[in-house]
Amino acid sequence: MSTRNERMDKMVVEAEAKMNGLFCTMLEYLHTLHNAFPKESLYLELLAKTYLEAGRNEEALEYCSKALKINPAACKDMKNLLNLDILS
Repeated sequence: MSTRNERMDKMVVEAEAKMNGLFCTMLEYLHTLHNAFPKESLYLELLAKTYLEAGRNEEALEYCSKALKINPAACKDMKNLLNLDILS
């Protein structure tokens, strides 16, 4: 019989796997949308935010930079976060 901690650990592992699957699915959809509408900065901005929230800061910076090339007003709420992260 498993202990309470073992059951909780298993639940955490299952939740992390589910979140990872959702993350991958979301990225897949956002990349599909970006490929369908390459001149639209919104999808690049959403990719940047998604990567930033996942702690993948280099990818976040890459997609934010691409969004800024299309729309200089893009990523306005992320610029400070990205700058702080680059400096640290």
